[in-house]
Amino acid sequence: GCYFSQGFEFTFPDADIDPGSFLVITRNFDTFLNTFGYPAYEWVDGDLSDEGEILELNAPNGDILDIVHYGSVSPWDTLANGYGPSLTLCDPSSDNWQAENWSASTEFAAVTISNDTIYATPFTGCYIELDANFYASETSILTGMTIDFIDQSVGDIESWSWLFPGAEPASSTVQHPTEIAYNVAGEYTVTLTIANSEEEDSETKFNYIQVVDTTYFDLVITEIMYNPPESGSDSLEFLELYNNDIVDIDLEGFFFSEGVEFSFPDIIIESGDYIVLAADTIAFHSVFGVSALQWDDGVLNNDGEDIELRDRFGIIQDFVNYDNEFPWPVKPNGDGPSLTFCNPELDNSLGENWSASVEFVSINSAGDSIFATPGASCLNISIDDLFKDDNLMIFPNPNNGQFTIKSDIVGADYEIYSIIGEPILFGRLFSMNEVIMLPEVKSGIYFIRFVNPDKNLNSVKKLVIN
Repeated sequence: GCYFSQGFEFTFPDADIDPGSFLVITRNFDTFLNTFGYPAYEWVDGDLSDEGEILELNAPNGDILDIVHYGSVSPWDTLANGYGPSLTLCDPSSDNWQAENWSASTEFAAVTISNDTIYATPFTGCYIELDANFYASETSILTGMTIDFIDQSVGDIESWSWLFPGAEPASSTVQHPTEIAYNVAGEYTVTLTIANSEEEDSETKFNYIQVVDTTYFDLVITEIMYNPPESGSDSLEFLELYNNDIVDIDLEGFFFSEGVEFSFPDIIIESGDYIVLAADTIAFHSVFGVSALQWDDGVLNNDGEDIELRDRFGIIQDFVNYDNEFPWPVKPNGDGPSLTFCNPELDNSLGENWSASVEFVSINSAGDSIFATPGASCLNISIDDLFKDDNLMIFPNPNNGQFTIKSDIVGADYEIYSIIGEPILFGRLFSMNEVIMLPEVKSGIYFIRFVNPDKNLNSVKKLVIN
């Protein structure tokens, strides 16, 4: 008494359908039997539209038992429209109203007298080859965190076998394992094997899980050019980052959350090395001759602001709240020097540990001197000491490495450094006209610090060697 009210005309006779079994209704009994080798019920009237239509199965009292509105265009599988395959619902537990749950049959059935191949599985469920696949809720985590794994395999699966080498637990037999813990930093492989009584299939994703140690890296913001001496936009603004750690650090995914907008690409900063970020890399290189990464957006506030660096997990790696007022040096606010942090072992959140750079770089078109050391270390000296009037004179200057220091303070100690802070020579003034002969040194800019506590002397002079 059950019947189809839409699609074609047919009312079932006195018949039973066992659990897990099939009944087939066809347009032509003889043709179906000759093609597939099985008898089937033949409907009374109608045919199935090539354009798609509604099929509705009703109980004898008219209640809807099932209804499908199949189609001939995407998202329905278009191969079922005249190319040989039937349209098949391989998982009867899925919603057969949804096109994505249907597919064109792939099982060969017969070849017609016109030499067309037919793919179909009447009276049986369709066969789907096992295909193992999965994904993880997270693929990059911190040590001690857990991950859930979601099975995406297809086929008639009877068992699941997961392997998580290096994790706790290291294996599982449930379909969707949860709370798999990784407690040691590293890269981890995951394998899923699915099986039934006939076959099995495996999927291995090598180095799929990235586990990062939560140890704080000793990354230090060491130089800030926030107000270079130029009119209009500050094209020479830059930040310098120093790796004060004993290990190389992969900066991919690190980002500045305050100050400027920038996320690091796949780049390694080696131990003891610097990376510079600039507002305008072309202008920056033309003045400083140093390569830099260009930040995406933002400017450095001349009145001071927060600069915050975070890792890929959002953990703060360094933070500086610089200012243009005491105890922060004030000369970096437009007078030419950058704001520099010369000793990375100190606390760079304290203004008294910063100084104005004294390393001369160039003179801009307006005649302003620029002092900075992007990508290099610095001398921890005061720019006031560099220019103070203290009756000290170096001549000739420039020179070839031999020069005379004229001073009325005999007994003062002197220290000669390269522009990157490398010590060259230490000594003491024993006369008012001390002749100095440096060992073989390269041409460039050097600095001489003079110290005599008894005479309240702490002065720095620039030395140029050709």
